[in-house]
Amino acid sequence: MSRRSSARRYVVGAWPTARRLVRPRVVPRAAILTVARPFDVPSAPRARSESDGADAYNGTPDIPGMECARHPSRVTAGTTRGRLHAVSDSILFEVSDGLAHITLNRPERLNAIDGDAAHRWRDVAREVAERDDVRAVLFDAAGGAFCAGGDVAAMAALGGTGAIVTELADVIHEGHRLFVETPKPMIAAVQGATAGGGVGFMLVADYVVAGEAAFFVSKYADIGLTLDCGVSTLLPAAVGQRRALQLTLTDRVLTAAEALEWGLVAEVVPDDALGDRAEAVARHWLDGATGAYGQAKRLLRSGAATFAERLDDEARTIGAAFETPEARTRVAAFAASRARHA
Repeated sequence: MSRRSSARRYVVGAWPTARRLVRPRVVPRAAILTVARPFDVPSAPRARSESDGADAYNGTPDIPGMECARHPSRVTAGTTRGRLHAVSDSILFEVSDGLAHITLNRPERLNAIDGDAAHRWRDVAREVAERDDVRAVLFDAAGGAFCAGGDVAAMAALGGTGAIVTELADVIHEGHRLFVETPKPMIAAVQGATAGGGVGFMLVADYVVAGEAAFFVSKYADIGLTLDCGVSTLLPAAVGQRRALQLTLTDRVLTAAEALEWGLVAEVVPDDALGDRAEAVARHWLDGATGAYGQAKRLLRSGAATFAERLDDEARTIGAAFETPEARTRVAAFAASRARHA
């Protein structure tokens, strides 16, 4: 068997499971409690030689183009700006002028999620949901990659079991659920590689801006694991079931341009403009009818089970919105403008 063909061997049993997970089932879109294995590296680790450089490490996912992510100095990426305080070393969190700024901060591990990061993700989600001074969220990542999914190497080193993985999956899922259900719009700025469960983290955001060099892969079956981090729910909701199956049942690498065509991301911008564009969108929300944007997000991502329930929710929400000072001011201004032009 050639080296190339050997590298393409997959754990076939993982594919039928992936297929089953992205098929329609009776699970609300916002209920991200779908898969119990959040620790996925896009490809099996490979041994690295001295020529790979001192900053390379054995656990780096072997993904085409990932070399740039291993050397952040080669890429202008991430949108972190100003001074952020660390919720932990793995996630940075700051609130300023109504905007919560969350940054995945494990660039040396391609922002893969370990146990500490999983708990911090949930804790930050709780804080965002509870704080009245947070009205919108900017979500990004440090270094040359957005997120390589779960840190399998860290779990293996700790002797992780299936029960531990399930427990941590529930922790991540709670954070996902809070971010999706909280009526505060969230934008993600995505650079470099997004792989495996990283796709689920990205799709928790309501609006995604990607850099031109960004790319997206599944790679679950390479190590015999199944979809996690909400991918089985969020991915088909974003791109449709057939395209979700295409991405998860093959080794396809989706470029930023293709991701835009698929509807996986909302915009593609030059890499060096990524941070500015993401912040501009967030500021647009903050400068506008922020409460209305948040409720629109909540309604569209609601887990209401029936069409009738959704209609009832819409009716209650627009009635409550009409009573807010912001809406009354805007409605009065609109009516006055129409009267002047009558």
